[in-house]
Amino acid sequence: MRSTSRKSLLCLSALVAIAFALPGGATAEETQEPTMEVLKPVTYAKKGYVVVPVKVNMAGILQLMGSALVHHRHDGSTGPSTLRLKVAPNPGAPKRALWRTGKLTVEVKFRFATKAGSVDATRFITLKKKR
Repeated sequence: MRSTSRKSLLCLSALVAIAFALPGGATAEETQEPTMEVLKPVTYAKKGYVVVPVKVNMAGILQLMGSALVHHRHDGSTGPSTLRLKVAPNPGAPKRALWRTGKLTVEVKFRFATKAGSVDATRFITLKKKR
């Protein structure tokens, strides 16, 4: 039997909160627009990855998408919070390129999806690896 992590349970609870909102009128979250602010990334050069904090204003799912160079990730929020997503190279050619040259610049797209709509943002992130 596969164990579930805390992050998976948070994502699941956020999806349930979005799907089963109280019927019969708009809630406070439905009247406002979803917003997302991508904050300054923190580089972990010894390990070769970056953690990007993203500030959101309501419950929803935050997705990190990019080219084939990085892992696609997601995280859920049950209210206003700051979520942290790890940007790491995929194994194979992207990881070898990072280890060989010491840095790899990737284009990353963030999507914050809520019941009220979705918001997108694109950033260029530089992964660094110390030798």
